[in-house]
Amino acid sequence: METGSCLCGAVTFEGQRSDRGIGVCHCKMCRVQNSGPLMAVKFENGVSLTEARGLKWFASSDKGKRGFCGECGSTLFWSAPYAAEGAWDVSVGALDDAVDDQIFEHIFVESQPTYYDFADGAPRKRSDQS
Repeated sequence: METGSCLCGAVTFEGQRSDRGIGVCHCKMCRVQNSGPLMAVKFENGVSLTEARGLKWFASSDKGKRGFCGECGSTLFWSAPYAAEGAWDVSVGALDDAVDDQIFEHIFVESQPTYYDFADGAPRKRSDQS
């Protein structure tokens, strides 16, 4: 069982991480929210909230909404509008334990700025391929 939280503890969660690996999104919205790409994992059977008093959602586009802590501002989740409750991408940085997973893909690579680059060999997908 994996556990995670925001910085202040107003949002805590648990679940079983899938073995798919880490997805990296380079879109402008992720970079604005995180000052870098969003790196996220999926949980096999969804996220189970153990504390939700700080959880806030922002509908950033018609493609998804972003879950964050309204108290400390931590980035926590991303969810497609058609996703079931708890079927969210989970920010790797919010997990309590270090993740040894490999990156399995990069998306929105046409939005990636030149000031950073990843050395992995994972597939790179443009927005029209995602």
